[in-house]
Amino acid sequence: MDGKRRFSTGNKTVDAVGRMHFHGNIVPSAWYETIVKDTAGCDSIAMLILADIVYWYRPTEVRDERTGEVVGMRKKFRADMLQRSYKQLERSLGVTKSQAKAALQRLEDLGLVKRCFRTVDTGGITLANVMFIELDADRLREVTFPDEEGVEESDQGCVEITPYPHAIGDRGYGEIPSHVYRDLDTEEYKEITDNLPSQPSQDFEAAWEAMPEHKRSARSKRAALREWELRKEEFGLTDEFLRRSYCRYVSTLEGNVEPRYIATLSNWLQPDNPKIRGYSFDVALENLKKVEEKRRAEAERRRREEQEERDRIEREEAAAAFREQNPEAMRLYNEAFRPEKQTPLKERIESMNAYFSYMGDHFGHV
Repeated sequence: MDGKRRFSTGNKTVDAVGRMHFHGNIVPSAWYETIVKDTAGCDSIAMLILADIVYWYRPTEVRDERTGEVVGMRKKFRADMLQRSYKQLERSLGVTKSQAKAALQRLEDLGLVKRCFRTVDTGGITLANVMFIELDADRLREVTFPDEEGVEESDQGCVEITPYPHAIGDRGYGEIPSHVYRDLDTEEYKEITDNLPSQPSQDFEAAWEAMPEHKRSARSKRAALREWELRKEEFGLTDEFLRRSYCRYVSTLEGNVEPRYIATLSNWLQPDNPKIRGYSFDVALENLKKVEEKRRAEAERRRREEQEERDRIEREEAAAAFREQNPEAMRLYNEAFRPEKQTPLKERIESMNAYFSYMGDHFGHV
């Protein structure tokens, strides 16, 4: 340690990637020489997939709404590793399943990533062979900065974002909390829904009732409540906001599409869900951001106006105190603003100019 307290997102790999300074565009120029095929030339598909993986492992800044200063960092994914499927890579990067599979194998051979296949229980539905991708930050540093002995790192401090240890060196740092994904072959998987409220809020119940009736079940309600609580914690949202947003989504589709095309509450609550058309969760977040920015701008405008009014009153009180002690200033003030008789406009203007000129020379700005 260099005397500074370093903070963290709670994930060692995310922390390591966050302290690296990447130069150039999304694909660092060094990769064209360090990530190559056995035959000849760079491995463009492997680089594209690696760039996507690195993006998800790079932490997101958390800024103070009032000052705009960086006050924390958080990771983009929920589990201890990034969850990806070949189908997702195929859809998002425009490659085939076989190309994605072969490229990931080549990245594994280079020691950059490691695939881990898990059995995951999602709200009562068991999914087998779910692929997670682990990124090796040390190996990433080697292929990204091959000619540099010591890569400059950032010491930008962050505040605690999640309820498990974030400060490097703290007891428990790097441990995976019990409410996050686990490998079932080593330890029994524990759902985050173990800690769900026994009595959901009225806003959740209202949103649940807005969902098409044929899609409601005890299992789907539990899954929806889990996603509901995750979104609240992840983005600092309120029950009211989630209820209003989902009800707005349903109301825009009712009467225009068949109920089977209306997403369930749990599906709608998932960020970056490409199947949600129209008023998605991401659109609702963006609208909330615009409203908050407008509210902050309006609050700042009122603050400036109130400060200007306070400054004006202080100047007037100071000027009045100065006039009370300066006979000449009081005489010029009375001639300009309290004349004993009606005077022509030209003379009044001349008297005001004389008063302001005198005050400017002897008192300051009035």
